[in-house]
Amino acid sequence: MAYALGDDDQKALETIRSVSQSPLAQPRHQRNQLLVMVLAGKEKDLKNMTFDDITKAERGKLIAEARRVKAIPDRAEQARELGLIDAN
Repeated sequence: MAYALGDDDQKALETIRSVSQSPLAQPRHQRNQLLVMVLAGKEKDLKNMTFDDITKAERGKLIAEARRVKAIPDRAEQARELGLIDAN
């Protein structure tokens, strides 16, 4: 997430891809991959991917949330919205 918010989309995509493909990956890693892909401008690539641990309804909600966060111009505010930093 930090790479995606820091405008290092390629590093964000490489990192989350390796994490989500690990045999130790958890459902949250797939959710993070989906979020990173939208933040990195790769939403169209999601159509060719399967997420075993994300229902179709949850996937739609996550994409909508990622779009909303991506539309926020301030990176610190994006991080707050994702729960990565305190709102204080």
